[in-house]
Amino acid sequence: MTVAYGPAGSYRYATLPGGTPCTNTVFGDPVSGTAKSCYLVGPPPSFATWTNCAAENGTCSFSGTHEVAYGANGQYFYGSFNGGTPCANGVFGDPAAGTPKYCYYQ
Repeated sequence: MTVAYGPAGSYRYATLPGGTPCTNTVFGDPVSGTAKSCYLVGPPPSFATWTNCAAENGTCSFSGTHEVAYGANGQYFYGSFNGGTPCANGVFGDPAAGTPKYCYYQ
């Protein structure tokens, strides 16, 4: 399932199996000091239309603003970035602890 977490208009997304706690620990804090909620969204995207841009702790570089997925094995966190982003747990949170992760953008 894909879950959106945050206040209206500023979400962090994660694709996780089963249920998940709706907390900053799981998703990171999209907007500090603001009440947040979780929402179920459509099925996870097919990565056929995504471009692999970096391995964990690398840099995902691109021009313009793109959605970036970070994770592995069907467990991904998402964010929207302009001009690229570090591909790291510190930016996205850790969707798959103990597993090497990758970034993809579209």
